[in-house]
Amino acid sequence: RVIYRVLAKNIVLSIQDLVKGTKVIEYRKILERTQWLKKEQILHLQQGRLRALLKHSYENVPYYHRLFKERGLTPSDIKTVEDLKKLPILRKTAIRRMPQQLTARNIPKRDTVLCQTTGTTAQPLKFYRSREDVSWGRAAMYRAYGWALYELGEKYALIWGFHPEELKDLLFRVNNLFERQIALLNADDLSEKSIRPFVQKLERFRPRFLRGYSSCIYMLAKYLSAKRISPPNFKAIFSTAAILLPSQRRVIEKAFGCEVYDFYGSQEVPSMASECGEHSGYHIQAENVAIEFIKDGEPVVEGEAGAILVTSLQNYAMPFIRYDIGDTGKPSDEICPCGRGLPLIKSLEGRTYEWLMTSDGSLIALKDFDTFFEDLPVKMFQIIQRSYDEILIKIVKDDGYSDEDTEFIINNITCFQKPVKIYVEVVDSIPSERSGKKRYLISKMPMYDWVP
Repeated sequence: RVIYRVLAKNIVLSIQDLVKGTKVIEYRKILERTQWLKKEQILHLQQGRLRALLKHSYENVPYYHRLFKERGLTPSDIKTVEDLKKLPILRKTAIRRMPQQLTARNIPKRDTVLCQTTGTTAQPLKFYRSREDVSWGRAAMYRAYGWALYELGEKYALIWGFHPEELKDLLFRVNNLFERQIALLNADDLSEKSIRPFVQKLERFRPRFLRGYSSCIYMLAKYLSAKRISPPNFKAIFSTAAILLPSQRRVIEKAFGCEVYDFYGSQEVPSMASECGEHSGYHIQAENVAIEFIKDGEPVVEGEAGAILVTSLQNYAMPFIRYDIGDTGKPSDEICPCGRGLPLIKSLEGRTYEWLMTSDGSLIALKDFDTFFEDLPVKMFQIIQRSYDEILIKIVKDDGYSDEDTEFIINNITCFQKPVKIYVEVVDSIPSERSGKKRYLISKMPMYDWVP
């Protein structure tokens, strides 16, 4: 096992870099050093990369050249992340409408990779990433895995959304062999029927790490507990792709007896922020990305929730500057006890659509409901806001659930300022989106501008 890890780190990744035209090994070495710089030094490095990206975008990307001209700006007018407010927000509709205008003219197609989102709530978004960006993104991912003591070549299991053709692809299977992804569970087909053979693989191959959608890992933890199956001896669990609710984290860590390291990323900008062993927030991968937190068009104060705008500093093929990624979070000014100078996100509050708006304009986050349901015999819940005064709550009941619990839910939810009619529906399961992810809060009411 030790020999394979050495081979994976020094040979397998080198082969992948050679085949894919990437520089993951080289860039990871750089990131392993820069993470220990002081916060001010990292932000200085970030600003330098931001200015370089803006200059490139002005000179080579038609959309941004026109945008600067229309606003009477030059790249030198934007020196810091705070100055980015001089530019408009980039939304998915603009990317779909004018992909050619957002594509750099000086980047050869051979140096780009065509990507697309999973299309959780809309049609998948297609875009290009440069191979440089892919290299930096994977390097940041491996650095973050290392915070949980993962080393390339160690066996791990994966719960993800796979296309059927992808699972049959030879290159995909060879890559799994190299990276030792030895047990796969398709989140698109999550059921007791599919979980059972996955658990058998875990028992047979004994991977040391588990990575996957947070909601799916939570369901696996509940399954093992319900069936009284002894969990694998994982070193750590990596959750991602959806907000990890505090109650889910506690259930997962209790079931598996190890820590959960939550990751924040997307198809458009992978590996944006991750937890270290201190779990004092999410370290922003600031060498690769700049993040703004905006409410009503202005930056929020520390600890206040705002819409997240992302600027990818390494993707010169199709620059995303002030990209509205559809998430909300709270920034932090604190320094992590781990000693890394990477800035922190205090907390991720969920997708921008995972909020309810009351008739008086107040916002209620998904986390507010999570605390309420934590001590009830409920496996899973979904909140659907039909109108300002009508809420449907779908419940997947756990052992011991009764009509009294239904009455308790109806009579004791107190996060609304005004009386609201609450309906409870007991269901067998909460359906997944096309991507395999689950939505726990759905509102049909209009939101503020900063909550699209």
